[in-house]
Amino acid sequence: MNYKTATFSLAIILSLIAFFSKSQTSKKSPQHSLTITYKGNMGVHISGAKTSVLIDGLHEYYGPEYLPTPETEIRKMAEQQKPFADLTMALFTHYHKDHYSSTLAKRFLRTAARKRVAGPPQVTDSLAGTQTLNAWNKNALLFTDTSAGLVIYAFNIPHTGRQRHSIVQNVAYLIKSGKSSILHIGDADMDASAFIRLKLGRIDCMIAPVWFLMDKEGIRIITEIIKPAKLVATHISPNAKQPLDKYILPGISTYFFTEINQMVNMPG
Repeated sequence: MNYKTATFSLAIILSLIAFFSKSQTSKKSPQHSLTITYKGNMGVHISGAKTSVLIDGLHEYYGPEYLPTPETEIRKMAEQQKPFADLTMALFTHYHKDHYSSTLAKRFLRTAARKRVAGPPQVTDSLAGTQTLNAWNKNALLFTDTSAGLVIYAFNIPHTGRQRHSIVQNVAYLIKSGKSSILHIGDADMDASAFIRLKLGRIDCMIAPVWFLMDKEGIRIITEIIKPAKLVATHISPNAKQPLDKYILPGISTYFFTEINQMVNMPG
């Protein structure tokens, strides 16, 4: 074999090695298209290349048992700073102050005419009508953005503690973006029949209050009715001292949101 032939052969071998190395790296390091980021109590920001939706993420201090949205995060949302540059939709499950602040919602809406707030009338009646969507009594499609591949469904679901909170309008939201379906149930009551009626189909991630993991009926709703691949537990008191690991559900990737900006990645 002469020098030129040897050099050419070596170049081919090195190119093949580089190609297969790159292929193996891409297989081992999949890219996630959606991220669920914690914003306090039950607040989350669902974000991706074309998706930016906030749920229960604008609320003020309500008491020592509830983690509020930090002012630094609120300012970024209102002024559309990163990672909220494309945030135009804020959803609220109900009007309780650990989930919703009319002051902060108005502040959010003031900065851009294209911004929208969705929620039941107990939320939207306190806001400008042209920038609101009524999510109550929909029990079906609420909003769609074809260009972003985003679909939002809204469903009535009873608030926990029906005797005390019978008048509360609580809404569950189903967010579909890319290959992921994410369900946020607000302060839902642990009523299996209410969830069965929804007929939600495949759920990749369920965002629920932590007490669903502490009760047999709540666990049954998760494992037998919703059957999510991932479960994000929220509404966890900053003063909670009991270990949470004992509530991890077998066969379901279980996460406990206790610190602002904790993240869970979802596939595209």
